[in-house]
Amino acid sequence: MENVVVIKRLSRLKSSGGSLRCASNHGFTLAELLVVILIISIMSSLVVASLSGAGGSEDLNTSVSRLSKYFEYAQSSAVTQKTPMRVAIPYDPSDTDRFLRYAIIFYFDADDNTWRALDEGQYMPAGVYFSPGLSTPTQDTSPPLKMCVGTMDWTDFSVDSFTELVDMRTPFDASSGTDRTLYTGEDKWLVYEFASNGTMTNAGQRLVLAQGLINASNQLQVPNSDLTDGFVIFRAGRPVHFLAPEQIRGE
Repeated sequence: MENVVVIKRLSRLKSSGGSLRCASNHGFTLAELLVVILIISIMSSLVVASLSGAGGSEDLNTSVSRLSKYFEYAQSSAVTQKTPMRVAIPYDPSDTDRFLRYAIIFYFDADDNTWRALDEGQYMPAGVYFSPGLSTPTQDTSPPLKMCVGTMDWTDFSVDSFTELVDMRTPFDASSGTDRTLYTGEDKWLVYEFASNGTMTNAGQRLVLAQGLINASNQLQVPNSDLTDGFVIFRAGRPVHFLAPEQIRGE
């Protein structure tokens, strides 16, 4: 009888021990939990980055489309009004609201020899900037950017006089994603000009926008060179869009 009792007790102990071992086998160790948390963190950061890139790409594409139509408007206005038109982009870092993220059309008023604004211009979305470096041709034989100086009267949107347009080439450092934005200064503008017949006076000029930010040195940082888009304006005056970021970089 005692043997039977001992056997039953041993059986219970084994059963209890087996259940404990089973629970232990199905539980998570601290190391396993840390690995799971790390994986979740990595996946979350990838999702956030993906969503951020998608939003930035959408803003960029919308900006390029709007700016392309703005150039077409300037070109057609030159023809209908029979006067030169200039699409100008502020190149003055002290004008923080407009520096590299605003464009305005000027027409030449021959009656008083003044360049006047055709409209109030347009801003690009936050984080989207005009890139002088990427707009500079990859080959020296291609037309450079044009720059001039003109003091803007923002009360009546007029410029008494623009200095003569000068060539400008500013490099883009692909290794650091930095647009050097050289030769900036007070009242400076980057200019695209249409003649009174609607043709582009500096045929082949490029215009590239990029998703980025302005750093403390007033240089444009472009963290992702794939978040760039733009077009070329040929002699006829109509924008022709780049097919891919690689085309912008000359790859």
